[in-house]
Amino acid sequence: EEVSEKQSNVTKSAVLVGYCADAKTCESPIPAGTEVKVTEDVTYYAVWAAATEKVTVATGNGYQTATDVYTFVNWTVKGTETTKNAGSEYTLDSDVTLVANYNSAAREYTLTVNYKYADGSEAAKTYTDSVANGTEYNIENPVIAGYSADKEVSGTMPTEDVVVTVTYSANADTKYVVEYYQEDLNADTYTKVDTVNKTGTTDTEATYDVNSYSGFTYEKTLYFDGETEITTNTIDGEGTTIIKVYYTRNSYEVDVETEGGDKNPESETR
Repeated sequence: EEVSEKQSNVTKSAVLVGYCADAKTCESPIPAGTEVKVTEDVTYYAVWAAATEKVTVATGNGYQTATDVYTFVNWTVKGTETTKNAGSEYTLDSDVTLVANYNSAAREYTLTVNYKYADGSEAAKTYTDSVANGTEYNIENPVIAGYSADKEVSGTMPTEDVVVTVTYSANADTKYVVEYYQEDLNADTYTKVDTVNKTGTTDTEATYDVNSYSGFTYEKTLYFDGETEITTNTIDGEGTTIIKVYYTRNSYEVDVETEGGDKNPESETR
């Protein structure tokens, strides 16, 4: 990009053009620093160009393409190695063209990853990042116990924003346990008599059988998440659901007969 310097009224200055012999003006002034052989008296008059304004160098504008971003650095005086920074002052003694210098970097685009359940509700916080085009990305999906993601998020960033939706589906093989307890004899305590390891779909109702045990009657079922009792019968994705099924011991009235065949007037329950 080539531009001319932006002028502003700051100060005036005169530019030395050269010297004229015995005259205040001449067509070809001798440049300053030139060696001259003098054979007779001569007077040299300095010749000055018309006063010019000091100008303030303007800043350059950054720009971008689909693949790169260009950030302005400074100017170079065309045809020389002289550089000028934005904001510096410069006295013009001729037409000048400044060439803008830039640093470049790959343009970045936005990568967005949405995490959803199958019903469209949010499964995890949305991930966003700025990724330079042409750069490979590989985003690790959040781990959600009892659920599986439908895709991995990886690829090479194109020259546009990317939006990916990862959908989590409930696993159908999440573990849970059913335990069976019988009431102890002549006590208010229970003893575990059976354990069944089962699997089911995460966050759905856990199924279990109410077994039949001779001499016992089904009493109640309690639900636990690990050691904590809960009120819902739902399969936890962590595999920590425990269902405890309780049975009371049956009692019976027994009549005892004596050896002679008479019934004991006192009966007992067992």
